[in-house]
Amino acid sequence: MINNLIYSIMLNNGQAATLTAKLTDAQAASMETAFAQLSSTAPYMFLMGIVERGAAVIVQISLSVLVWFAVKEGGKKLWLYALAIVLHLVLDMASVVLNNYLPGAVIVTELIIWIVAIAYAFLARWVWKRNARPAPLMEANPSL
Repeated sequence: MINNLIYSIMLNNGQAATLTAKLTDAQAASMETAFAQLSSTAPYMFLMGIVERGAAVIVQISLSVLVWFAVKEGGKKLWLYALAIVLHLVLDMASVVLNNYLPGAVIVTELIIWIVAIAYAFLARWVWKRNARPAPLMEANPSL
């Protein structure tokens, strides 16, 4: 996103030649194509990366909860580790399939990803409530 911002500022200031001055003809042509795509992209599309990262953080924390309880229980709940892997695979597969079958429908894809992320968060909360045990109270140490 920072590269896109820098390119946009340089293009708007008429400094595109500065970016392509030391490139070969093939590289310069590739940069010109990138500039054309950048200038024709709708402004809201640049915000989609931020929206996607929010869902990704929720998913990663949720799946980390599953893995944590799988490890914490010493192998008794190893199925939670496998479940975290499968859920990650499902989300990745869904995003690829949606991008291939709904080209240009980025908002729909992001909405579906957010729904899945929220579902994963509820699953992680359920696993937490079922498996979390309160920490044992430490006895007061009179020597401290």
